[in-house]
Amino acid sequence: MNILLTNDDGIEAGGLLELEEALSFLGKITVVAPLRNNSAIGHAISIHNPVTVHKFPPGSSGADRVAVDGTPADAVKFALKNIFPSPPNLVFSGINSGPNIGHNIFYSGTVGAAREAVIQGISSVAVSVDAYPHPDFSAAAHFAVMVAKLAGELELERQAQGKPPFCLNLNVPGLPLEQIKGLKLTRHGHSGFDEFFFQRRGAPEDEYWIDGKMQLRDPDDTYDGTALQHGYATLTPLTIDLTDAEMYKSLKTRETLL
Repeated sequence: MNILLTNDDGIEAGGLLELEEALSFLGKITVVAPLRNNSAIGHAISIHNPVTVHKFPPGSSGADRVAVDGTPADAVKFALKNIFPSPPNLVFSGINSGPNIGHNIFYSGTVGAAREAVIQGISSVAVSVDAYPHPDFSAAAHFAVMVAKLAGELELERQAQGKPPFCLNLNVPGLPLEQIKGLKLTRHGHSGFDEFFFQRRGAPEDEYWIDGKMQLRDPDDTYDGTALQHGYATLTPLTIDLTDAEMYKSLKTRETLL
């Protein structure tokens, strides 16, 4: 199996290094990641600046490592267009320091990279741990291996049946492995940060910073944010189809008004 590994925290981030080591037994790993931290950059791509490329020494598993001075989506695009002679079997993005659940996925560079893989026709997995700024990645790596084996089976099934590529979003509590209740299949929920802007003491009058606290907005642990808070690792299948199915049906009955 050939796997492209990327992230949004930068090529030297601890979560990326741990994920490379954890997945190395599955086959050939190639790391193409942003040169710098690109957290919360979403699905942005570089169109006003050149993308520069830097070769790094092989990782502990012997994987080839390349840094792209651009966004996570840039890294995936460049890897698939310029490095792989044939498409990899899977793309993994992570391990991110901080959860990517609910509304957060729209801001997440980690998920943005995974969704870019789907746009390019490759199935993907985003991996995050609910801890910041100095998480222990070992439990997340353990669940990433479990999901990697599942994703490999799903990818073979997908190709045999001619289905479109998939994107799986894995979030793991920032707890020791023995304290995690298990892996739960969940829906994408509506939890997110209750945000505010503030001024730092001594800063210029026109300078504001954004901050916030996570607010759970889902009724039960069939949703990603609530299940994560209840001690489960969560696995959520995502799609790039943002069509509002119910509104589509409603508008369909009113086509004469359009």
